[in-house]
Amino acid sequence: MILERGPRLPIEPQNADAEAVFVQRRYRARDEWQKETGKRFMPGQFYFVGGHTKFFGTAMFRFRERDFEATELADGVSPAWPFSYSELEPWYGLAERLFGVHGRAGDDPTEPWRSSDYPHPPIPHEPVIGKLADKLAGMGLHPFHMPSAVDLHPGGRCVRCGTCDAFACRYGAKGDSETRLLSPALAHPNVNLWTETRALRLITDDRGHQIVGVEVSRHGETFRIRAPQFVLSAGAIQSALLLQRSADGHHTEGLANTHRTGSPVWHRDTITPVWHGPHGTRSGACGAGPLVPLLRPPEPACSRCEFLPVICGVEPRTHRCCAGPASRRPARHRMDQRLTTWWRPFSY
Repeated sequence: MILERGPRLPIEPQNADAEAVFVQRRYRARDEWQKETGKRFMPGQFYFVGGHTKFFGTAMFRFRERDFEATELADGVSPAWPFSYSELEPWYGLAERLFGVHGRAGDDPTEPWRSSDYPHPPIPHEPVIGKLADKLAGMGLHPFHMPSAVDLHPGGRCVRCGTCDAFACRYGAKGDSETRLLSPALAHPNVNLWTETRALRLITDDRGHQIVGVEVSRHGETFRIRAPQFVLSAGAIQSALLLQRSADGHHTEGLANTHRTGSPVWHRDTITPVWHGPHGTRSGACGAGPLVPLLRPPEPACSRCEFLPVICGVEPRTHRCCAGPASRRPARHRMDQRLTTWWRPFSY
């Protein structure tokens, strides 16, 4: 049995309407959260079958080998994962086949080793992006095709409609978890999906050693579901919240919370380009302004977050990403998303 907090996303003209998506926030959850300061805000959360993957930009990067190792950050040490990249590598290949990822092994100079190639060739550059890629390559940089889970090949569903990243796909061409995982699974008679069912808390056994049930709210009723095994897959933020809400006599601070589960989790709307070239490696959050042609190597801009105005076309120290405390900069930029060559100019 699969439990989903939200309904199925409706297929409608507003799926591709920027006004409806970004201004009216038609598909965002209406939750209100509260910061430590007491200020309330509406988070960028989506409650639909398929979750946030209904709106993601189809990027399918693998974590690097070092991402599984212990990492020292400003607030402490992020411990190593209990398994290595080598152990997970065959499953990365399986996931790329399931999601129909386009890409080309060897393009990205930072990618980890792989035992299998991508199932589909890379997405061709748009003309303006092709010119930009040539300029970057001419400067000694290494632009590459973003690994992309989109059904853009002979016989595929993609029609190149122009509304992909941050939009829901009306054609079922985006490699989201509903299209690629849930729908095929529901073809089996022993798999059921309950929509509009919210998991309230997890229930442990008398010793507090094992999850034996989940308390849910569905159609105005609250009840418990028991099963021999449970998989918590509600995303980084919601999974942490559910664990914290599951406090009991054995786990007074919530389940799996000996190291402050969820405290360093961030939600990001933007992409972080990372430059590799003769002038070193720099990173910055893009999304504060329109993409403009790059005519010179990257240079320092904001002393607090190293934002690159040469990409986003804004003046140093006037953009939104300076609002965050500098002490958290390492955590903000920990996700190693790379500069890709499949961008559209956009601004929020």
